[in-house]
Amino acid sequence: EVLPEGLAVDWARVAGFVAAASAMGGASALVGLTAVTPGALLCLGSGEEQIWSPVTAASGVPRPIGDVMRALPDVVDACVVRLTGEGMVAAEISGGLDSAIIASSLALHRPSQVAQWVNYRSTNRPGDERAYARAVAARWDLALVEAMKPDFAITMDMLEAVADGLRPGVTAGDAVRDRDAAERIAKLGVERVVTGQGGDMVFFQLATPLLAVDHLRH
Repeated sequence: EVLPEGLAVDWARVAGFVAAASAMGGASALVGLTAVTPGALLCLGSGEEQIWSPVTAASGVPRPIGDVMRALPDVVDACVVRLTGEGMVAAEISGGLDSAIIASSLALHRPSQVAQWVNYRSTNRPGDERAYARAVAARWDLALVEAMKPDFAITMDMLEAVADGLRPGVTAGDAVRDRDAAERIAKLGVERVVTGQGGDMVFFQLATPLLAVDHLRH
């Protein structure tokens, strides 16, 4: 890697990250290093040109309600099939809505490619969602492996494992658990892991009147 001279931490941006974690996806927290905006093309000497944005992708003529009701499941299935690929995978059923939807799509369209269906649980009650994971497994007649999640611990090894890039490791909040999962998939010999890791932000969001507004518009 070729890094500029004078590279330093931009503490004002770090403070912004602490105040709003979503800000990590934008500007870099390093002085002397400029991050390219998602969906933009950076041309040397002429700056950024925004060539794609969510609002332009989502704009257009609304589909009839009948098509909309089938469109989302079709898109989910197409994405799951594409990300699964042709090789064997491991699938995690966390017990949440996101993983239940992904697992259902996998069970319908790629069941023979799943080497193991696994649920991680912790010793405390809020972290034990086996009842929900078992319900999903029972719905599709899946053999569910229930694994105990290692106790969370902040160690130097953990910090070094998640601090090897130019941005904070926001998706590696529990390196001990991640290491256990990595060892599991290594033994299985699978190519990738399919999860519903969206933090309930893909298919479900906190209660908001906008859901009712969408419904009333239709």
